[in-house]
Amino acid sequence: MVLECAAQPPRGSGGAVAGAVAVQPQAVPASTGSVNTWELIYSRKSSTGLNIETPVLQAAPRRPTAAPATVAGQPGADPRLVQLTQQLIARAGRPAEMQALLARQTLEAADVRRLLTYLDRQGAADVALDAFHAMKPLPHFHTDDPVLRTKLIKMHSRRPKDTAAALALYDEMVADGVAPDAVCYNTALAAAGLGQHWDRVLSILEDMGGAGVPWDAFTCSALLSACQACGQWEQALDWFRQAQSLPGLQLNVVHYTTLMSCLQKAGQWEQSMRVFKEMEGQGIVPDVVAHNAAIAACAKGGEWEKAWAVFLAMKQAGLRPSTVSYNALISACERCGQADRALEVFASMQRQQVAPNTVTYNTIISACAKAGLYARAQALHAEMQAAGVPDDVFTLTALITACERIGHWQGAEQHFQEFQRRGIQPNTVAFNRLISALGRGGQWEQALAAFQAMQQPPAEQLQHQQQPGGSRRDAGSSSGRARNSVGESSSSSSLRHPVPSLQAAAAPVVEPMSRPAGAAAPAPAGQRLRARRRGSRGGGSRGGSDSDAPEPVVYTPTPTARPDRITYGSLIAALERGGQWERALAVFEDMQAQGIQPNGYIFTSLVNACEKGGQWETAVRLFKAMQARDIPLDSMAMVARKALYAFPSLIKIMPAPMLDAARATVDSGRAARQWIEKQRPDS
Repeated sequence: MVLECAAQPPRGSGGAVAGAVAVQPQAVPASTGSVNTWELIYSRKSSTGLNIETPVLQAAPRRPTAAPATVAGQPGADPRLVQLTQQLIARAGRPAEMQALLARQTLEAADVRRLLTYLDRQGAADVALDAFHAMKPLPHFHTDDPVLRTKLIKMHSRRPKDTAAALALYDEMVADGVAPDAVCYNTALAAAGLGQHWDRVLSILEDMGGAGVPWDAFTCSALLSACQACGQWEQALDWFRQAQSLPGLQLNVVHYTTLMSCLQKAGQWEQSMRVFKEMEGQGIVPDVVAHNAAIAACAKGGEWEKAWAVFLAMKQAGLRPSTVSYNALISACERCGQADRALEVFASMQRQQVAPNTVTYNTIISACAKAGLYARAQALHAEMQAAGVPDDVFTLTALITACERIGHWQGAEQHFQEFQRRGIQPNTVAFNRLISALGRGGQWEQALAAFQAMQQPPAEQLQHQQQPGGSRRDAGSSSGRARNSVGESSSSSSLRHPVPSLQAAAAPVVEPMSRPAGAAAPAPAGQRLRARRRGSRGGGSRGGSDSDAPEPVVYTPTPTARPDRITYGSLIAALERGGQWERALAVFEDMQAQGIQPNGYIFTSLVNACEKGGQWETAVRLFKAMQARDIPLDSMAMVARKALYAFPSLIKIMPAPMLDAARATVDSGRAARQWIEKQRPDS
């Protein structure tokens, strides 16, 4: 949550948020010429996960100040300032001309503030900053006004990317000897938090304490919001308790809700719920946003029943659930695998005529996907499009997951291509789900093609397609196809990270593998990875000649998709299912070359691949490497269980962890027995 401290009470006014009483040294009535009534407004920020409303403190305008786009005759508009605003914008980037223009103006302090407001409303905050610096050398401008300085800081505190400028303005203000007041400190704290400048949050708070400026309700809100943005949930709790102990400072529902969201997002959902109960115990009535935060906390903890109870309590309190409320409850059901419950909530939402948004559809489609309800997920997507609700990459990921659950790799591929045609760029997660779906469907070559697209930058692919012979179809080839896959590829030379040779053996985990006597040396990695389809396929999932094989899909690279550990794990698993042990090891070496560390799932897939290929010595070596990394052995019993009790003589030469894992389950396989027989001394 980001506290917009921009519209704080004017100096000397007694304005405050209802329920939050700030300690004021002296209560001075607000000027009759200025209207500054505080309101609690909850703004909704679209996100890819739970779309939780953000409590924002805003104030009504102090007085009508028409933006430059309005006509000069509108009440409150100053024609002279409107004209000056337009002239300054026209001179943007030309500081000398801007200073010459301002030198001819006579403006009071209030007029300067209004001028900056006009520029801000015109979307020219950078021009306002340039105008301020042009005014500083001019003696008839009062640029030491702390209100003016705070206004400039506020103008650059709305977006994270602008907060560096806001903090620079704060530093300039201190360097110029202009003493910040509580409003300025709170605004600077909010800017530092929004930009995730945690060190600046601490330094500004230290400045505030050193100046003897006490905390008020806005200070507490700014600090809690900064903790949420920077992931400092323990500090948020500490500051919240400090604020509770301050005499005369009463925390309100906004503070409690901000702390709840901070804890929930940090994974501390149980503490978030305790804060919710504490708020009720303090006699503070939770509003819709507070209930939404509680439902989101239950969702994070996988407690869909508790989320449902909070939702019902909100309705019983006479509060009308919002779209965010329904989204949070659907998400709780989706996280817990309760697809039927999620669909029930969605149906109730429609009956109550609460409009679903993109987050709603993405979450309910994901719930159906996890339950294997592909037809229902498809229908919901069609309904989403018919309602004019935009879909996105998260919709795509959910649909691919639905296809994967039922083994429908063709559908996953179709959705992937269809979204790309519509200009929706798949991210790493979408590529990972596609590779997993293709691998589970036995399409290891297409999984490799998708992986190859992730490694290849879009610019390189475009350059390749523009080169002669770089098109998808090559009329000069014997089959009339240029395959963009590791099975057969005309573009593999343009890969950013070509898969290294297995025998290059720079891998720190697995040593170079020995070859049986008389065996031919393995082909270079590039040649192996471009081997034609008519070669060995490890299981023969597709028989027939190369000319009978369907043309593989060409996947378009996107700038947001780069391989991660899940990518490599899904690809190695796909190769393991396809019996491609050598390719799996080559990909494993490439993963290590990229500095990505393997996990237990990757090691298990590699060992299984070597086992299927009869590479038992390599399997043992991989197991030892896994042991050296202290990776849990729960899933590794399959590596050694085939030999333990059938051939007790091997116990003496087996690693102790392998022996422990093997004792968990017992099975015997023909391939394992054949390899073990060769190792027996009496054979």
